[in-house]
Amino acid sequence: MAFAGRDATAVKRPGYLTFWSGRQNAAVQAIGCLLGRRGALAGRSEYALSCLMELEPRKAIKLNMKALVVSALLAFVAAANAGAPVQPSSNAAAQPAAWLQHDLIVSLHNLPKTYSCNDLWYKFRDVLLELGARADYKILPYDCNSRSPQVQLKFMLPQALTPAQKQYADLNATPKTVELQPGKPSTLKTSDCDLVSQMNSYFFPAIPLKVVSAQLECKASGKPKPYEISVAALTPEPSPALAAEPSAKSSHPARH
Repeated sequence: MAFAGRDATAVKRPGYLTFWSGRQNAAVQAIGCLLGRRGALAGRSEYALSCLMELEPRKAIKLNMKALVVSALLAFVAAANAGAPVQPSSNAAAQPAAWLQHDLIVSLHNLPKTYSCNDLWYKFRDVLLELGARADYKILPYDCNSRSPQVQLKFMLPQALTPAQKQYADLNATPKTVELQPGKPSTLKTSDCDLVSQMNSYFFPAIPLKVVSAQLECKASGKPKPYEISVAALTPEPSPALAAEPSAKSSHPARH
């Protein structure tokens, strides 16, 4: 698989707002509810919700309203919270959340060592699971065994909902500080400092996740050094009533 002329380091693909009716006018009206003068951008999320719910009976628009509302709200909440991701605390309580899909390509540049497709698949898989990703992720590494591979990722992470939106929750999730360092997860090695550093530069900002602290002095004295990075994330709480079941099996790496 070749992606000629791709300059962006982490490329998000369009289509996160999924309108199940396939009608463009419904999508436009739903976005208008969120971006309108009295909508959520003006601090009136309850107006945006009621506006969205009023779309169903109009002009024979047939929508899966829960899917429409949740998708639109999550897209808005993710954008609104991009500058202020979840802040974990030692006494953080579980909160209602919904699964938000991410679809992106992470381009890695001039790594000091080469990685097989298996290596990249397992390292990114384990980092995703540490961050609270649902089990139906898809990971496709390519340009493997080079110094500048790429990894295509499709996965879902919990997105916190406000109390007014809790009726749309798929699960409960708890704010948590996730630490990444050699051996945590087990597939990360001391020699992976540059890989983790580029995750910090290109992968985490594309989600986005807030990096709480980072010690990534990879090239000091020319020898691998221990590294550590802490990331604020939402981790799913096990709950038979709310936990969403994966809709498909996770991908597995090709044997290269």
